Amino acid sequence: MYSISRARHRGSRLTRAPLALALALVIVSSLASARTSASTSRSSAMSQVDRLLARMTMTEKIGQLFMVPVDGATLTHMVHDWHVGGLILYGGDVTSAPQGRALLASAQHAAAIPLLVAIDQEGGEVDQIPAAAGVQQMPAPGQYGRTGSAERVYQDALVTGRQLRALGVNMDLAPVIDVLIDPNSPIGDRAYGADPALVTRLGTAAIRGYQAAGIAATAKHFLGLGSVSIDLHKDLPIITRTRQQLEQVELAPMRAAIAANVDALMVTHAAIPALDPTDTPASLSRPIVDGYIRGRMGYHGLIITDSLAMGGLSTRVKSNAEATVRAIAAGNDMALISTDPPTIRGALDAVERAVATGRISPGAIDAAARRVLTLKAKLGLLPR
Repeated sequence: MYSISRARHRGSRLTRAPLALALALVIVSSLASARTSASTSRSSAMSQVDRLLARMTMTEKIGQLFMVPVDGATLTHMVHDWHVGGLILYGGDVTSAPQGRALLASAQHAAAIPLLVAIDQEGGEVDQIPAAAGVQQMPAPGQYGRTGSAERVYQDALVTGRQLRALGVNMDLAPVIDVLIDPNSPIGDRAYGADPALVTRLGTAAIRGYQAAGIAATAKHFLGLGSVSIDLHKDLPIITRTRQQLEQVELAPMRAAIAANVDALMVTHAAIPALDPTDTPASLSRPIVDGYIRGRMGYHGLIITDSLAMGGLSTRVKSNAEATVRAIAAGNDMALISTDPPTIRGALDAVERAVATGRISPGAIDAAARRVLTLKAKLGLLPR
């Protein structure tokens, strides 16, 4: 009996060993398959972008670098004939869910390449879509900062993102991750607060919420307007803080946003002498956009300018067309131009001339267009 029992026991172990090995092989194979699937998906998206880029004209590529406001009379013309890559919605553009869906569906139908549709839906006073259109009204970021709940920020961003996506919006120009250093800053309650750690925690929660909902989040304003008391809409602020101060305070949330794989960064127009001693507005500064954000910080996502129609920028640059050329030459991927169609047309023509004369290289246009299309592919906008 003893020998038979031991034989059975050995047989049981011998039987279990192949089963365990088989199970381990299945698990390893499944993990390898998942990694291969993810890699294949990324490769497929990139090859899709590559194929699309290869058949686009330079005019079409340049158009992709423009985000413009909705203009009822010329919307289809701008989308279809000028090949603009994105639209930005402002208050009054969407009044109800049916009207908003119809408007954006019509715009997408006219576009050969689907559009990024963006909005400033930050919460508080900066909510461009009313509750009547089916998008919840979030509290101001400062109110979130006073409660300190990252979970609530995440959940509200997730719900808002889903509601925006259902409407046809696929990009939120939020969250604001400026650190409110000066209590007199016009940023005010648009910022989560004065503590970089708090801003980092709540800002990354918002990014995760929006992107989990399937819309692109945009961290702004690089590198932070919380230390200035000048309204950028009226004049150009100069951020006089040292490099060390910037690294410890303003740049901390920015680095965290990049680590959280934020889809886009918005660059402000403030001059930052510690990063560019020429006092060039950050949005037009190659040392800041290409050198610091791309190079030093290692950010490979989409970079978009703040509105190039802001009054503060006009005090330094003679025309919107010139500002657009300089913004693209600095390394921005998209120029946000909140102005009238004739001015937009002039800016498009100016960028084309800049490429023709060598002021902007065709390679720079290709790289920017590739990042725009890559984001569109990630959001599932490009046709398969």
